Amino acid sequence: MSVLWLIALTVAFALLQAVIFHHFNLRKLSYERHFSQKSAFEGQKVELIEGMRNEKLLPVPWLRAESRIPRELAFEKEQMDAHEVSGGLYHKSIFFLPPMSRITRHHEISLRKRGVYDAGSVALTAGDLFSLARSERQEELDCGIVVYPRILSEDELPDPANRWLGEAVVKRWIMPDPFLVNGIRDYRAGDTLRDVHWRASARTGELCVKVRDYTSDPRALVILNVQTSEAQWADVGGQDVETMEQGIRIAATLCARALAGGMDAGFASNACLAGRAGSGECIFVRPAGGGEQGDRLLDAMARMILHRELNFHTFLESLTDVTGQDILIISCYETGEIEEAMERLRQQGNTVETLRLERGRAAA
Repeated sequence: MSVLWLIALTVAFALLQAVIFHHFNLRKLSYERHFSQKSAFEGQKVELIEGMRNEKLLPVPWLRAESRIPRELAFEKEQMDAHEVSGGLYHKSIFFLPPMSRITRHHEISLRKRGVYDAGSVALTAGDLFSLARSERQEELDCGIVVYPRILSEDELPDPANRWLGEAVVKRWIMPDPFLVNGIRDYRAGDTLRDVHWRASARTGELCVKVRDYTSDPRALVILNVQTSEAQWADVGGQDVETMEQGIRIAATLCARALAGGMDAGFASNACLAGRAGSGECIFVRPAGGGEQGDRLLDAMARMILHRELNFHTFLESLTDVTGQDILIISCYETGEIEEAMERLRQQGNTVETLRLERGRAAA
């Protein structure tokens, strides 16, 4: 008889705890997830940080957080709770939460490819001691990261790109303009008397000279053609994807170095931003200077998709208000129509050079 009572009490206890945990498990329970950085470069490593907080006196025997992570965000270490499935990476974390506790976990992630990625959808499942009853809840969190294209080293840039950038930067320092004054500085041996700023010298008690601005203020505009041939329609596919990705890396590198050299830099393409396919709106970031411009350029390159929004020569013909700029066109091919459009850009007061992309590499 005592055995039957023991069995009955065990069953009663199991059912009672199942009811209690099912009712309270997800109450006063919060889950958060975020990346250690809002943006980073392709090839870098960041952390995906998970946090669980149990703000009640009842423990949570077990809680499972499940989500799909884009396959371009690779877990650095092999884990039993992360494996590839169709459409992405399936990630699972298991927690035990004592009363009034908080647990934080850090997962190292390698950023395989440029783009904008979201990892904010999480399914939470909590259970009792014997897994008799489960409670479920879906969480939609603000957990995303913008992956910029990788900046290439000087050795990785094709020679024509290095030459074009070098010539454009040199133009900035050709000849000072006698009518443009950008400030004053202390007199140095070799300065001419006509550059002496007499009022500033009298005010400071030391000889000061005017700092002249420069006649040439070049603006670099890099234009990428996402068509690999005149016949291409819509999206880039197959092995041509990596060719275009390399073109984006070259464009990002040239813009970054132009800005570092004191130039204004801009980027344009007959592609479009994610979510804008079919709108007829191509990418065009006008040349400007400063750190914020660098962020704008990299953000546009991260968000662009390899979708031909306009035929390339049509896109070039639309640039009727582009004047006084040093233009580099990155393209896999040239046609008579493209050459005519380039000549019109030259007639508008621009310099226009080309960089030919070949599958897997860039060549002149």
